[in-house]
Amino acid sequence: TQRAHTMACAGQFEESIAQWEQLYSDLPDMETARGELVALYALTGQLEKSAQMMDSGPDSEPNVYSMMLLLAKSGRKDEAEELIETVTSRGNFDVFPVAGTLVELGEKQRALDYLEAAVKSDPKSMLGIQCWYQPLADEPRFQRLLDEIGFPSWARVPQ
Repeated sequence: TQRAHTMACAGQFEESIAQWEQLYSDLPDMETARGELVALYALTGQLEKSAQMMDSGPDSEPNVYSMMLLLAKSGRKDEAEELIETVTSRGNFDVFPVAGTLVELGEKQRALDYLEAAVKSDPKSMLGIQCWYQPLADEPRFQRLLDEIGFPSWARVPQ
């Protein structure tokens, strides 16, 4: 799984997808692989494939996060925002896919608010798949967050 994540962060989406597809084929009950494929298909504009993959599994939390990204990528901003509000109103949610969806919606400052709060509550937390945050690369707040968690400059997505 680490190799597939690394390829995605390097912008090698098709190679990452191939890795996740193989893993999902070998382990069809692996929810992580299915969730990653939903997100990667959405990130690469394969929205129909993303939706089919999302529908192929049980209703679960990763599906909610994948659905947020899929809605955002397909231009359904109001629905994505509504789902974000539903998830975040519960209080216990995964900040990273929420922030990634906010980036996709163009809500950079709001995404950074969530990321800063996550790092403040857990300084060792990582910023998920950094390539999701590539639009934040030129934001000083984002660079400070990467510095704060000790994310090496050589591993960062180029600005």
